[in-house]
Amino acid sequence: MQEIPNTPEGVLMRLKEKICLVLEISPSSLRLLVDRFVTMTFLSSPGPRINFAKVNINNELTKNKMTIKVFFKFLRILNIKKVRFSVTIITPRDKEITVFDEVNLFTTDYPDDES
Repeated sequence: MQEIPNTPEGVLMRLKEKICLVLEISPSSLRLLVDRFVTMTFLSSPGPRINFAKVNINNELTKNKMTIKVFFKFLRILNIKKVRFSVTIITPRDKEITVFDEVNLFTTDYPDDES
């Protein structure tokens, strides 16, 4: 993988990499999750459209930077229940402030593999 830049887009890519590491999602497992996500999203679409979407999403997830839109798509691909974003800042006077927000938008009705 290319070096990840120290930019907002790079931060999102590093967060994606850390999430994959903690959840033990290998690149091949992520490709399977992308396949499942695309298949469920484009269920009634023709095959070429599904293949095109899979290739595009896999390309987006392997670049060295990521937009917030792609990061949210990554979270949807993981079929997560809730996201809590927190930001900690340190002011010029060394005051540390942390703010957070939660999002519950990512639950979907994918069938469970455990049943």
